[in-house]
Amino acid sequence: MKATEKLKQQMRENYKKNKQKYIDRANIWRKNNPEKIKIKNKIYNDAHKGNNWKRLKKIRNEIIVSKGSKCAMCGYNKLPALQLHHLYGKDCRTDYFRKGYDSNKLILVCANCHCLIHDKKRGEI
Repeated sequence: MKATEKLKQQMRENYKKNKQKYIDRANIWRKNNPEKIKIKNKIYNDAHKGNNWKRLKKIRNEIIVSKGSKCAMCGYNKLPALQLHHLYGKDCRTDYFRKGYDSNKLILVCANCHCLIHDKKRGEI
């Protein structure tokens, strides 16, 4: 068993053993931080309501076409497997559906290469 698999297994067991403690801690945080909950909910709701999904899909497809419709790393070109990788981390996840977003902050990669990028960031490769 790899070290990462062993660590994941230990984390699962720890969570199962202390599940109620984690739930209680999360509930306390939610109770003490209602303003942060409102902000997170607003961001989520703004991104997912009404026609935003359609608009997001349209913008995503435009970005894919502008990036050449193939993986920047291996050249794979089957559309269902292509994903946008954010070069500057989690902070810009929902930004690309906003007007004026710079698509240079994204690269187009296939699902396999996307996993490799994130594994490399985590030090698993």
